[in-house]
Amino acid sequence: LRLVAGRAAALGASSLRCRARFTEKGKLLVPCKSLGFTLAAGESQFTEDMSDAVSEADFSKVKDYKHIPEAVPGLQTWLLLLCLEDRIEAANEWCHEMGAATLEEVIESREDLADFLQEHSTLTPGEREALLERDR
Repeated sequence: LRLVAGRAAALGASSLRCRARFTEKGKLLVPCKSLGFTLAAGESQFTEDMSDAVSEADFSKVKDYKHIPEAVPGLQTWLLLLCLEDRIEAANEWCHEMGAATLEEVIESREDLADFLQEHSTLTPGEREALLERDR
């Protein structure tokens, strides 16, 4: 979604509408909070059958996506999902140092990666927590 928002902004879009979804626990999931999505006016009351909540993005928070070679296939996409795509170069360095060859190895060793990123970049406590979550 952040890629779409970035491309839309580059093409001159001033807003982006996106459907929200309900989680398995029945909570309304507003997509990509880092883009500033919020429920559109008049759409705050939804039942589980109505998953058409729409949101508008804050394009000031969109970043350009640039493909950087990955040390491990899928690394950049995984970091993008964690909103850590700016850390790809440091993560590549860690993968080379540790000899990680697959994304599964990176995910299994994410605590070591988090330590490395904290030492070699400005990883915030919230970003570290997102990286260490087990359900991703």
